[in-house]
Amino acid sequence: MKKLLGLTLITLTVGCGQSDLDSAEKYAVTRAEVARNYVYTRGPENIIHGDQDRSQDGVAGDTGATGSQGERGDTGATGATGTRGESGDNGLDGLDGLDGTDGILSVVDPCGDGQGPDEVVIFTDSGVLAWYKNVGLSVLVENVTYRTTDKQKCIFRIENGVLVEL
Repeated sequence: MKKLLGLTLITLTVGCGQSDLDSAEKYAVTRAEVARNYVYTRGPENIIHGDQDRSQDGVAGDTGATGSQGERGDTGATGATGTRGESGDNGLDGLDGLDGTDGILSVVDPCGDGQGPDEVVIFTDSGVLAWYKNVGLSVLVENVTYRTTDKQKCIFRIENGVLVEL
């Protein structure tokens, strides 16, 4: 501590431009002052206590030039899909279609329901058809005798638009 006090006195003397010891004693720092955190900077008028702040901001410098624009960054991820909207109202009903030809008037099973697949006679507004198992669709003519090919082997004819079992 004695070395610190001596060094402080010499520094004070040189810093003030004084060469004699009397001037140095005028600015001497005691051990108690050093212990209380006094700080010495450039002469006796600048001795400040450790918890005091006598600093001042300097003058602001000129603003520098604007830098060049950086490269474009990566494209971000696609966002989440939004919620589904509500369904709209139903549209207007379309126009009715034209009346068809050969509309089915009735379907008759000659000799009634039998075992296995049954063949049927179909009455339409333009004629009579029969569905035969091994033949397909056939046009029937009035006053001709027919026999089904299913297990029943039913015999019938068409008279005046009516099925007559024989």
